[in-house]
Amino acid sequence: MSTDPTGHYLIENAYPMTQWLVLEAYNDRYYTTGITYQADNQPTPTTVLGAGVDVSVLPIIGQGGRIDWGVHPYDATGAGGVDPRNGGIVGTVSYDTTRNELDPRYAAVEDWQPGISGLTVNLYAPIDCPYDGVTPCDDWFGQGFYALAADGAYARGQLLNTYLTETWQRPGLNGDGECVPRDVDGRPLAYPTDQQVTAAVTDCLEGPLMGVQFQQGFSAVDGNYGFGDGCLAPSVLDTTTEPAPTSASRRCRAASTTSSRWWSRTTPPARRPSGSPARRTSTSPTATSSTRRPRPRPALARSTSSTWRARPTSPAPMGTRRRTFRRAAAR
Repeated sequence: MSTDPTGHYLIENAYPMTQWLVLEAYNDRYYTTGITYQADNQPTPTTVLGAGVDVSVLPIIGQGGRIDWGVHPYDATGAGGVDPRNGGIVGTVSYDTTRNELDPRYAAVEDWQPGISGLTVNLYAPIDCPYDGVTPCDDWFGQGFYALAADGAYARGQLLNTYLTETWQRPGLNGDGECVPRDVDGRPLAYPTDQQVTAAVTDCLEGPLMGVQFQQGFSAVDGNYGFGDGCLAPSVLDTTTEPAPTSASRRCRAASTTSSRWWSRTTPPARRPSGSPARRTSTSPTATSSTRRPRPRPALARSTSSTWRARPTSPAPMGTRRRTFRRAAAR
């Protein structure tokens, strides 16, 4: 779903009901500054500052809520000195259950494919093309920039950073939930006099008693990864299950350059040595890894309840930029 010309959106139905889902708002041009949410029977709204784009929502049939997103444009030049210049390098590792594309280099992640948690994604520096007439190099608009390995993938240079793909957790387990069951007038249902199900606001259980609830923070999503701490020079990504070196982040900071030098490019038509296989998108034959979301990104996607109402014309304050490496993808 996309927002209308005034920035409003409406999601009337979302399934399955009574189960935590993930609401995502994303746009290449803007970063999130915060969210403000309020369920129908929540007396006052709640504001959370941060730059995440995923928020867990508990939809309950017959009830609704509102969530506003505060956004601000990226500052590509860095001249303003306040806004980030881009959203880093982020993506998703997905279990490639089906593939419509014959060439796996152009495979897109389908909506029904699950993300893979707990995989290590490595970020390497590329190797400049030596122009020696022997080493194969990429062919980008007829000009080679970086050397290729024997299999047609980019040759790997120095390891810059590593990231373990994310795992979703129920809100409340990480101090990011305040789930208060309330009656129709917004009064909290006390334990054990009014209800005998939950005695703690951090339980964030799935059930009609809870009513519509929102995560008081931002979600990790299965299979997501991101590099947003300055490793934005030309880079090579690799997905592996091998343990990551403990010194990777230090090397990242020592070797990284300014974010303006990072390029976001589609898969190059690599010149491969005769007889070598096509360039692979992952070390696993059943996994798809991408530095961007391969499908088009609407301003809003995923989740809500049967009477869901929400508007991204957010009053949420701007200026706090806590990174949660999620699809702010390389811009």
